[in-house]
Amino acid sequence: MTNQKVIFWISDTDTLLKGEKPAYGIGGANVQLAFWANTFANKGFKVYALTRSFKNNGAIIRGVQYIWHPVIRYIGKFVNYFTMITLLLVIHPKLVFTRAKVGELAFLSFLSKLFSFKLVHMLASDDDVLVNNKIGKTKFQNAIDKIDYIIAQNQIQKDYYNQSFKKVNIPIIPNIWNEKIGTSNLNKTNYDFIWVANIGDNKRPLWFVNLAAQLPQYKFALVGSPFNQSLFNECKAKAALLTNLEILGYKSLFEVNELVACSKVLVCTSIIEGFPNTFLQALSVNVPLLSTVDPSDIIKNYQIGRTVENEEELALKALQLMENKEMYANYKSNIISYFSNTHSPEVNYQIIKQYIGI
Repeated sequence: MTNQKVIFWISDTDTLLKGEKPAYGIGGANVQLAFWANTFANKGFKVYALTRSFKNNGAIIRGVQYIWHPVIRYIGKFVNYFTMITLLLVIHPKLVFTRAKVGELAFLSFLSKLFSFKLVHMLASDDDVLVNNKIGKTKFQNAIDKIDYIIAQNQIQKDYYNQSFKKVNIPIIPNIWNEKIGTSNLNKTNYDFIWVANIGDNKRPLWFVNLAAQLPQYKFALVGSPFNQSLFNECKAKAALLTNLEILGYKSLFEVNELVACSKVLVCTSIIEGFPNTFLQALSVNVPLLSTVDPSDIIKNYQIGRTVENEEELALKALQLMENKEMYANYKSNIISYFSNTHSPEVNYQIIKQYIGI
């Protein structure tokens, strides 16, 4: 056991772990750092995370203590920098984990040298390290280049990193799934196809809506918060003309677990992803995937679903999944061995432990 202090530098994991609707938009990075924070707490670390909810200041949720750290948008970044310094001086962590496009990443990197803590950045989307050769690295990518510990979540991210950044020996650690945070009582609604994501242009929810229109004999559910309100409204308007598609809007992590468990296939229509947490939600309850993205070719290599490149393929392969019972059963069987061997918090914690030397 250890009493080392570690901060997971991300907000709103408290609302996720409590099953509350967050006041701000959240994504896969929040889910994964919530799981990792819980994993480190179970290993005896003194774990802290940030919250924008004053009522949760000081609260301990699943072993994680929350510190109020509001984002002050209108006073200036220097006030935020001051609060960051104060928080780090008070807690004095040995480790700080970040993920996704943290606005303060460059400053955190500077503070890691000043205050002698290890800063670990977990890559989120593949485009975090995909450098545009015409314009060069973004400010965020330049900040990544200065961090000592980087973790990729798939082979594509590692390849992109190796091409353009200073360190090449970074580990691949896939997203984890905390098995204790699973389904409770499954509701009685059953769906043939379910789509779960924040509703934005890069997720292409209209592909799913169009799929429902093409396959009226099957039942569809679309789950997600409206990151793009006009796109969300367009989805709702088209869904109103269909009898087989439900637009369910925002659902908590736990509610999504139950909805996915009551579905036959999880559909992903994103343009780019790292490793969607929705994949883990599906695979943890033995639900095959139908996806436009295939991180590290897991769908192809482990035969746990189908991949598609366009809307025509999406409709064709969706129909095949419903009609070919033997194919569907094989995918479900393959999921069992793949999932237990790949996404265990214990196995992946040991990789992190060795990599950063804790």
